[in-house]
Amino acid sequence: MSDLVWTKHVEERMNQRGISYNEAWDTIKYPYKSTQTSTGRYKFFKTYGTKEVVIVAQHQQGQWVIITGWVKDQIQTRKYFNKKEPLLTRIGRSLLFDL
Repeated sequence: MSDLVWTKHVEERMNQRGISYNEAWDTIKYPYKSTQTSTGRYKFFKTYGTKEVVIVAQHQQGQWVIITGWVKDQIQTRKYFNKKEPLLTRIGRSLLFDL
């Protein structure tokens, strides 16, 4: 894992999505979970507080090419965010839990 290649795309997306280089590096090096996709890429998952960082990378010629990354807010994935509830109810719950 010593050779990571950061594409311009992933640098822009990480900046837009609030992922630091340290978080991305740590997610790849010490994930709590990793899975291989059908295209041969790997997804690495790591939780930081209430956010889960997901980094997608592909191993090519002895290097890990970082493809993209995103953040998944753990609070919004809990049971009380039932998508069958009306939108205004979900917004109200979101406002209450963000205080």
